[in-house]
Amino acid sequence: MTLDKITNKPIKVTQIPIHEVNGKRYFNFEGKRYHADPPR
Repeated sequence: MTLDKITNKPIKVTQIPIHEVNGKRYFNFEGKRYHADPPR
């Protein structure tokens, strides 16, 4: 489960297509780009 960095609400990643750019995964949610990888 991924949390929205702004609202801290859960995001259902399974319903959002994930794009991989330069080895990093991103997904677009409400017109914004988010990192799909958990912070290390």
